[in-house]
Amino acid sequence: TNWAAKRKIMNQFFGKTNMDNIFSFCKPYLDSYLRKTLMPKVGQGKTLELVEELTLIFLSFPLCLGVEEVLTPEETARNLIQILKMISKPNEYNFLQKVFFAADTERINTTKMIIDMRAKLWEHTAQRMEELKHEDEIKPSDILGHLIRANEACNFERGEVISCIVDDLMTLYLVLDNNVKQIASMMLHLNKYPTVYAKLVKEVRNTEITDLRSLTSLVYTEKVILESLRMSPALLRSTRQFVSEN
Repeated sequence: TNWAAKRKIMNQFFGKTNMDNIFSFCKPYLDSYLRKTLMPKVGQGKTLELVEELTLIFLSFPLCLGVEEVLTPEETARNLIQILKMISKPNEYNFLQKVFFAADTERINTTKMIIDMRAKLWEHTAQRMEELKHEDEIKPSDILGHLIRANEACNFERGEVISCIVDDLMTLYLVLDNNVKQIASMMLHLNKYPTVYAKLVKEVRNTEITDLRSLTSLVYTEKVILESLRMSPALLRSTRQFVSEN
């Protein structure tokens, strides 16, 4: 099936062996952002807007992974916020109804923004497809290259291939936004449990992260993240309550 063909190629990108390459490729950017942006703000006593900072960090990964020079993290963040504002609350209109029945200005601006965003991704994808015709191998860190090969394996027409890739990229942006919400949710709950927070901070600050393998040293941090996913998931379907810090 088409899904099986796509999955076979994308597994090469998301496989454990390739995560070392991804980590090494993205780490310099994260180090630079920490050193040039976050640390100066903290040093100046500024209050960090957690969701905003996390959004810029997570939305930078597509730039690291083959979607560079298309949409900046700042532009992508603004676009996603605008899109998400159009998504209705529970028991109200669904997304399409909300868009079409919104105030004219809001509806027109959001629709135009989505069209422009997809057009930029379409143009960049078409250009990258031409470049791949002259390349024997895809860089391990090139997620766009893998998406192109994966969708080409489905034997779609060229226009359909590009359309599917743009859909995949838009999905990627929205999934990254879920990561932002999850980390923000975790930090919100940690405010209620200072002992857990202090232990997590101590472990993170005392652990030198040089490669992907060194992340395995963050044993307590991983437990906190997993507990956060269990107790306060970003996409919450039921109400849960922490009983104790243990």
